[in-house]
Amino acid sequence: MAKPSPIGCISYRTNPAAGSYPIKTAWKRLKRWCTTKLPQHTGEDCPPATAAEIQNFEFAIGQKLPKDVRESYLVYNGQCAGPGIVFGLAVDPLRDCLNNWKTWVEGYESALADSSADDLAASCSSFPDGFVQHSYFDRGWIPLTYDSGGNHIGVDLNPGPKGTRGQVIKFGRDDEFHTVLALSWGSS
Repeated sequence: MAKPSPIGCISYRTNPAAGSYPIKTAWKRLKRWCTTKLPQHTGEDCPPATAAEIQNFEFAIGQKLPKDVRESYLVYNGQCAGPGIVFGLAVDPLRDCLNNWKTWVEGYESALADSSADDLAASCSSFPDGFVQHSYFDRGWIPLTYDSGGNHIGVDLNPGPKGTRGQVIKFGRDDEFHTVLALSWGSS
């Protein structure tokens, strides 16, 4: 059963533990909500990703994406332009996610080579504690949004000891405190 939120902008489920909406349904609801409640959201959407594009992405990152992320990109492959729908950030098309991931991997591997990665990691933490690796970056952090300043919301494929593979986290240039935003992309 759903009821309006206290600010009346979107309905929420009274029993979120009952599971997430099917991905297709979730994107339809979000797009419908954007049309009526977020009129400035006029960005054009990219065509859905193909199964081959997702396989190529997974090959490049060296691991499988969670099922809900794969399903999401088959329905909605991000925005081509305009303000974003996830905390004001656009969901990036797979090609941009891969470019951002490669940039992070190359930069962080360079920091590992010159030992500056240890300094970066020393001040890192997570909320809840132990859910995200205490690292400045991890190859298992897949950026799905980008703020044009080096910060992302993404899925964590290599969580901390208390975390869950596929949890949604924030990470980036300005973020040493990595927060779990949702238990999965499908439940966010």
